[in-house]
Amino acid sequence: MEQRAPWANWRPASLVLGLSVGLLLIIFGIFGLLVWQAYGQIIAQAEAKAQSAADVVAAQTPWMTGSAVLALSQIEQSLGGDPARAGDPALLKTAPALPTLSEIGIYDAAGKAVARSDPSQLPDEIGSAAFFKALAGGSAAELSPQQNGTDGKAYFFIAEPMTRDGKFSGAAVMSISADVLATLWDNLKLGTQSTISLVRTDGWIVARYPPLPQPLDLSSTPIFKTVLEHDSGTYESPVSPADGVARVVAYKHIPRLNLITFASVSQDVVVSQLWRSVWTVLLLMGPIALALLGVAVLSARLLTAAERSRAELEEVLQHNQVLFREIHHRVKNNLQAVASIIQLSPTPAEVKADIVRRISAMSAIHEHIYRSERFTSVEVEGYLGTLAEHLANTYGGDNEIVTHLESMRVPHDVAMPLGLLVNELLSNSLKHAFVDGRHGVITVTLTREDEAHALLLIEDNGVGFDTTSRSRGIGRRLISGLVAQIDGTSEFTSGPDGSRFTLRFAVLPEDGET
Repeated sequence: MEQRAPWANWRPASLVLGLSVGLLLIIFGIFGLLVWQAYGQIIAQAEAKAQSAADVVAAQTPWMTGSAVLALSQIEQSLGGDPARAGDPALLKTAPALPTLSEIGIYDAAGKAVARSDPSQLPDEIGSAAFFKALAGGSAAELSPQQNGTDGKAYFFIAEPMTRDGKFSGAAVMSISADVLATLWDNLKLGTQSTISLVRTDGWIVARYPPLPQPLDLSSTPIFKTVLEHDSGTYESPVSPADGVARVVAYKHIPRLNLITFASVSQDVVVSQLWRSVWTVLLLMGPIALALLGVAVLSARLLTAAERSRAELEEVLQHNQVLFREIHHRVKNNLQAVASIIQLSPTPAEVKADIVRRISAMSAIHEHIYRSERFTSVEVEGYLGTLAEHLANTYGGDNEIVTHLESMRVPHDVAMPLGLLVNELLSNSLKHAFVDGRHGVITVTLTREDEAHALLLIEDNGVGFDTTSRSRGIGRRLISGLVAQIDGTSEFTSGPDGSRFTLRFAVLPEDGET
C-alpha cells in the first residue's frame, strides 16, 4: 500500500494554519540567522580593533618605561649613589628624560623617604613594599602594581636601585599617574566603556585607563592562564572583573618588561547599532506577521465553516441519494407488481407478453439508475446491453442479438424512451423477421456521431416488411412517439434480405453531466 505523507490527512484549516506558522518560522529563522551572522561580523571587527589598540599600547609602553629608567639612572648618577645628597626636592624634576605626569622620590637603604617632588604621590616609607625588597635583593629595576596616593588617585612606580661602594644604598622611585594613558586612549577612539591596561605577568594591574579605584589582581581569573600561554589574542569577557561590563578584549605581551597590554571594547557599545536595527526590523515585521497570522486564522475559520457546510451538504446529498435509490427501487417493484397483475388478467397471452416486456424495459431503467451513483444521467451501454440480453433469453430459439455499443451517457428522461424504443424494435424483429425459419441475427450498434449526438442502428437479416403499409398494432405508432419524445430523427429501410432502423438523438458530452 502506498504510504501517504503525514500532512495528506490534514484538514484544510489546519493545513493553512500550519503553512502560515511554518512560513513565519522560516522568515524569522532566516532573520535570526542574518542577525547572528551580523553579530559575528561586528564582534570580529571589534576584536580586530581591540587587537590593533593592544599592539599600539605595547609599542608605546617600552618608550615610556625606557624614558623613566633613563631619567632615574641620570638622577642616581648625579647623586653618586648617595640618597643623602638629594638636597632640594625641586631639583629632582630637572632630569631631561622625565615622562609626563611623573614625580620623583629618593629613599635610603631602609626605605625611608629622603626627598620627594610631590609627597601626595610618594609615600613616606616603602621598606615593606615588594618592589623595594626586590631592589634590595639585586633587581636592576622594578615596576610596581597600581598604588593609590594620599590624593586618592591611581599611580604606579618605576624604581631603580642606588648603590654606593658596591652596596645597596637606597632607591630612586618615579611615580607615574594612570592618567598617562589618557592621551593614548583618546587617540585610539575605542568608544565609551572601553579600556587600555598594563598588567604584570603575575596578574597585578599596573595601570588602567579609565583608572581603577583600587589595585586588582587578575591571576585568579579563568582566562588569565590562557593569556599567559599566548603572545597575543582576543576573547570575549561576559563580566569584567574590574567593573562587571561585558567587553571584547585583546592582549599583547611585552616579554622584556614582563608586561601584558590589554585593550577592550564594550560589547554593548559595538552591538548597540545592530540591536537598534534589529528592533526596527522587528517593529516592521511584527505587525506584518500578526496580520499574516490573522489572515491565516480567518482563512482557517472560513475553511472550517466551508468544510462544515460541505459535510452537511454531503450528508444531505447522501440522504437524497438514498431517497432516489429507494424511489427508483420502489418504482421498479411497483412496475413488476403491475406486470404480475397483467399476467393474471384475462387478456390474450400475446398482448400480455408485449405489455410485460414493455414494463420490463421500464423497470430495467429504474434498476439501472438506483444501482448507479448518478441519477441525472444514465450510462446507456450497460442498460441497452442488459435489455438486449434479457430479450434474447425471453424469446429463446436460435436467433441471436449482437451488440456493438460505445460508452456514453444520456439524460435520464431520454434513457427510458430509448430503452422502450430498443425493446420494441428488437421484439418486432424477434417475433416477425424470421418467420421462414432462417437463423436470425440482429445487430445493435451505438456510436457517437459528434460531441452531442449519437447514432443507433438496429438491423436484422429477416424477411423484411412493407414500410409503407399501415400497421394494425401499436408498435409503429409507439416507435414514432418515442422518437419524437427524445427529439430524435429516424429512418426505416427494409427488403427481402432484412430490415434496418437508424436513429439520431442527443447525448451528453464525453465529460459532461446534466
